[in-house]
Amino acid sequence: MGVLNCNINAHEPDNDTKLLLNITNVYGMHQLISEPTRITEKSSTLIDVIFTNCPDRVVCSGVSHIGISGHSLVYAFRKVSTDLSKGHNTVYERKFKNFDSVGFRYDIFYQNWNGIENCESEE
Repeated sequence: MGVLNCNINAHEPDNDTKLLLNITNVYGMHQLISEPTRITEKSSTLIDVIFTNCPDRVVCSGVSHIGISGHSLVYAFRKVSTDLSKGHNTVYERKFKNFDSVGFRYDIFYQNWNGIENCESEE
């Protein structure tokens, strides 16, 4: 989302707008804002955009003309899951306040690495 300065609603889009729309099309992105976001006495353009690849996760989106800037405010409300039936989550953390970096390096250096083979990640 942001001000991309590409007028999505232009009757004849410029090259930058065509490139933006091509990229978003390639990645399956959907533009959520449909009304002008920059309105002057002589023109109105849609240059403040919100793209998503999961429009089903957005409850609503739109434009608010609040008048404190030349650009209107764009917004989107995302669906939030409140399914608590899965139980609780356990969060584990490590505190490094008393971390001994010299001891850690010593342990790593003197570790028996003979049983470790060359493991490459499978992609």
